Amino acid sequence: MNAASPVGTRVKPILNFADGVDGLRASGVYLPEPLEGVATPTAVPRTKRPLRVTIAGAMRVRTARKGLFVLGTAVGVVYILVGVIVGALPAVWEDSSTGGRVFWIIFLVGAGVLVLAGLRVFERSPWAGAALVSVGAIVGGLVLAWSVAAPVAAIVLIVLSVVCARRVPVQTLA
Repeated sequence: MNAASPVGTRVKPILNFADGVDGLRASGVYLPEPLEGVATPTAVPRTKRPLRVTIAGAMRVRTARKGLFVLGTAVGVVYILVGVIVGALPAVWEDSSTGGRVFWIIFLVGAGVLVLAGLRVFERSPWAGAALVSVGAIVGGLVLAWSVAAPVAAIVLIVLSVVCARRVPVQTLA
């Protein structure tokens, strides 16, 4: 190697952290003296993991929340419309009693209202919103169990609501 070449030479650190506070003071860094009678912690205990907000993570959270709100709104509106329209059709209820019709209307409209109310509450209280969405999805999915789409949509809605409730709230990355 050439003697003038910086390759292979060791760089001397500007600040010496190995000696702690005394090493920093010796390096010329100003550190105020601790106050008398005030205990200074030597090490800060680590109780929580640091919050890591990345652009990709925030986009995943936004995508999951958007999916929850789009699917939840669609499911809630469909439950209410099916409950009212099918409950009002006399041809569907000719062979059954009035109790079946009342059951159908109350449970489907109630399930739709629960899903929509859960979505409305979700921003303020994610777990309460997830509970309301889940109960509404379960009730509506059970009433419409004969269809394939309603139970599948209910399962997806429950999973999305729990996943979104467990995640950190979306923060602006400005």
